[in-house]
Amino acid sequence: MLGPFVLRLFFGAGLVLLGFILPMIGSEAEHLGAGGFALLVVGLAGRSATRPFSDERAEARG
Repeated sequence: MLGPFVLRLFFGAGLVLLGFILPMIGSEAEHLGAGGFALLVVGLAGRSATRPFSDERAEARG
């Protein structure tokens, strides 16, 4: 099962793509791209805040 971080990452990436594609076909959807980018940033920040890199290294060592 996908975790919440992965779901936010995919959802944010999808919104970013929509924000770039829809204006090309005539729709006013630039705000979707900005919202998707913000969601990606929040997802990445939440991931690093909940599991610092030092914890991941400690788990890898055993």
